[in-house]
Amino acid sequence: MKIPLTLHISYLPEWGASHGLRELFQNWLDAKDVFGGGDVAYSKRSEKLSLKNPTASIDRDALLLGSSTKTGDVSQRGEFGEGLKLGTMALVRDGFGVNIYTNTEIWRAEIGEHPSFPGIDVLVFNIRKRPRKADVGVVVEVTGVSHELYEDVRQMFLSLRPDTVAQPCGYEGEILVDEYERGNIYVKGIFVKSHDQLRYGYNFTTMQTDRNRALIDDFNIRWSAGAIVDGAMKSGALKVDDVLDLIMDGTFEAQSLGSRLGADRKKKIANRFKERYNAQYAVSDPAQATELEHLGLAAVSVSSSAAELLSCELGSPATAIREMKQTAKVIYTELGLTSDEMAELQWAKEQVFAVMPSAEQMTLRVVDFHDSRVRGMYRSGTIELSRDILCDRYEVLATLIHEVCHLFGGDGFKLHDEAMTMMWTSVVKQIDNG
Repeated sequence: MKIPLTLHISYLPEWGASHGLRELFQNWLDAKDVFGGGDVAYSKRSEKLSLKNPTASIDRDALLLGSSTKTGDVSQRGEFGEGLKLGTMALVRDGFGVNIYTNTEIWRAEIGEHPSFPGIDVLVFNIRKRPRKADVGVVVEVTGVSHELYEDVRQMFLSLRPDTVAQPCGYEGEILVDEYERGNIYVKGIFVKSHDQLRYGYNFTTMQTDRNRALIDDFNIRWSAGAIVDGAMKSGALKVDDVLDLIMDGTFEAQSLGSRLGADRKKKIANRFKERYNAQYAVSDPAQATELEHLGLAAVSVSSSAAELLSCELGSPATAIREMKQTAKVIYTELGLTSDEMAELQWAKEQVFAVMPSAEQMTLRVVDFHDSRVRGMYRSGTIELSRDILCDRYEVLATLIHEVCHLFGGDGFKLHDEAMTMMWTSVVKQIDNG
């Protein structure tokens, strides 16, 4: 009995023998997971590959395109109901022999003319009954498989490589830390592609692909790899320094760690960052790095994603800069000032207090600010003036008026501006009148 499939033999011309074997191996692994047992036998001498599932079964409706028992089962590698047919087609088209053995039948795949479409070659299964019932389950046999081809395809499957250690790291997948796996991407144990910006290899167990085992976008790679790194750090598969290296080197998997790392892991990484670099902040803006250095704070330049992640624990560089600018590093007593400095300060105070006596109740301090560009600061009834301006009485006066008027509002507020105008008018008249 012959069953022709409505599958033109030239379909998927880019598929070759490796694609075909990949699909048959994938089906064998899925059956092994469901039914248990399973064996792979390869003879280099006869170039014959046998994929055996002794407790599995298969019906003829498996030859229908789209027919699958795996649809919707995210644990299975296949789901489209096409792998067996398309894989067999690719192999037969390239001259390989494919036979499927069940307990009662033998299916031989071949190329033949479709009875309803004269002159059109399609994939045909020639099915015959066994002389006597066997107890083999399902066996897929492929002949003409060179040892080189067999090894190439075997390397696509993590479960067929006992030398490779894939460490489980949460429900999204496994990490492969061996150097030879660097950048390799697997989905449900099947090799998909390499990514040269990844530090480690990854086996994504929840991700979906198309029939070509492709079309994984960069966002999903980055997002899922970040979750696996978090799981690897939690389980001990990666150390704190390993993850900090990813962040500092700006690797692809590090770009989602800000959203994927747990709070406890973030804190450990931030603490290790401070120990390793003897720095308080991580910055991506060169201007911020320069400003922090100017303020006496140690900072390390990193990528924008690293700065965002580390700042969650280290604190915002922008906030630190703003706060440091408002903080005095030295406060002077009168004994610490020269007589000339005291004279200039006293003159400015007399001009201001004469037109606003209530200002005498405010605390006035002479300081060195962390930022030498700051001339004065008002904070909760206290005015701080930079010692650097005490050499010029008019600069002291201008700064003192500006800070006193903060009683009426902050910089840019209308009341503050109006108060400054009124005070300057009064002070100038007073100076003119001697």
